[in-house]
Amino acid sequence: MRPTRTTSAASSTRVSDSAPSKTVSTNFQGEKEEFTTSADKLTIALYDFDFTLFYKDTYDKIRNIGTATSTKQKPGTRPTSASSSHPPPSSSSKPQTPSISPPGQQTPPVTVGSPSVPHIDRSASSQSLAADNAKIQSLENENNLLKKNVEEKDQSLKQLSDQFQQLQVQQQKLVAASSTSDQQQLIDGLNSIVQEKERENDILQQSISKFEDLIVDKDDIIEELNLKIETIQNQKDSESSLGMMGDNSSSADIFEVMRIKQDNQDYLTKLESMEQSMKELQQAMQTLRQENQMLQHQRDEAIKKMTSSPPQPPKQEPTTSPPHNLTIAKLEGELTELKTKYSSLLKDQEEVVVWATSLETENSTLKAQLGK
Repeated sequence: MRPTRTTSAASSTRVSDSAPSKTVSTNFQGEKEEFTTSADKLTIALYDFDFTLFYKDTYDKIRNIGTATSTKQKPGTRPTSASSSHPPPSSSSKPQTPSISPPGQQTPPVTVGSPSVPHIDRSASSQSLAADNAKIQSLENENNLLKKNVEEKDQSLKQLSDQFQQLQVQQQKLVAASSTSDQQQLIDGLNSIVQEKERENDILQQSISKFEDLIVDKDDIIEELNLKIETIQNQKDSESSLGMMGDNSSSADIFEVMRIKQDNQDYLTKLESMEQSMKELQQAMQTLRQENQMLQHQRDEAIKKMTSSPPQPPKQEPTTSPPHNLTIAKLEGELTELKTKYSSLLKDQEEVVVWATSLETENSTLKAQLGK
């Protein structure tokens, strides 16, 4: 009886290479063999296959020792049925040999036609490896693109932050410039008010000087008239005491009276011109009063605006006041001085008006006396 050939290739379930978990295989006895990865399974399968082929060749050589000459028929003999029915084994035949598994594994002999060895698809693995490499490359490219986009976003964010800081600085400069411009406008307004006050003061001084000149002229005229009145009274007294002195004296008196009348006429015209100039000066003073009221109203509004403006933030040196506040305080002091001067000028003007009315009454009395 021919010995049966056995193979050590255990039937196993082929697991895909992509499974990261344990791989379980079953043998013919139903026992489960655990492998950590598919690579371990492939390694064990290849090891069993190589060991089986090596043992088969060795067994064939040992079995066929001494049988190579027995295959030839001796001359004069007929081939027997056993020899015909059992041809000599050849190397091409594949006898069944008992399988020897590696230590640690016990596989029962199984009669099979050919060993079942899992087929390793190297082209598929290379293709999957190339696909994985392509995926990795694409992922790296995407990662690089994402990094580039992130860097661009960071740069744009930095630019935006720089622009925001520049805008804040410009806004602070504009706020400071607007506050300084408001203060400058207030100072300019106060300077214009001071200039108007100075001009008004000059006009009042000119009017006072003109009034003084008129008063001096009127005083001179009054003195002349008093002298003339005294001379006339003396003449009348002399005429009443001495009587009629003759035609020569009467003619002299007539000429004297005519001269006095002519002088009186000149005085009247001069007095009328002086009254006209006084009226003009009074009108000028009235207009100046109106302008003074307007300027005073503007000054009050400017002071209200200055007080109602929001307080400025404190400086680093609170002991030293800014120059704008100093100029404003100086202008306010000058305004108060001009106001006191203006009030004194108004009092002087009232005194001059009273004096002028008294002079007018005196002139009217003199006119009445001359008319007699």
